[in-house]
Amino acid sequence: MKIAAVPRLKGVRLVVSVLQIHLAIADDGGGGDFLDSPVSLALSRSAIGCNTNLQLRRIMIVDDMDDFREATALWIFHRYLAQVDQAECGGMALDIMTEGEQIDLVLLDIKMPEQDGFEVCKSMRAKGFAAPVIFMSADDSLENRENAKRLGCVFLPKPLDYGRLELEILKFHGNKLS
Repeated sequence: MKIAAVPRLKGVRLVVSVLQIHLAIADDGGGGDFLDSPVSLALSRSAIGCNTNLQLRRIMIVDDMDDFREATALWIFHRYLAQVDQAECGGMALDIMTEGEQIDLVLLDIKMPEQDGFEVCKSMRAKGFAAPVIFMSADDSLENRENAKRLGCVFLPKPLDYGRLELEILKFHGNKLS
């Protein structure tokens, strides 16, 4: 499903889709051939300002605040061109995790109705999901930091500092360079 297209300019056109980017090069006859190689994908990602060093395909944001989820999802999509799944509660997150491709990273709010983020993380681990988790909360307490550390996770305070988020993502996925 296309979400943006740049018209042909001297035989080259960039087409951005939800999951993939293709660089189409027109031949002399006016037709277009799609190049589906990692090189063409890396060149395309670089051309639009994405981080071309990481292979993040799917990230989930679990937060009961719609505006926060949507803003963070847009930043992640723009930065990594990753599929971004959004869940407003732990139960929805666990359902999403069983669908589709493996999730590479989970951004998990701590204070949510029904189940808090720590309970959701324990449930994820009990079901065999091993994706790295970054906890987030406006409650920047020592207790939250220690609970996150006990679970082998990272804690970031809200409002989220996207520079710090990027550093944490690099710690988890910096060894998975494309």
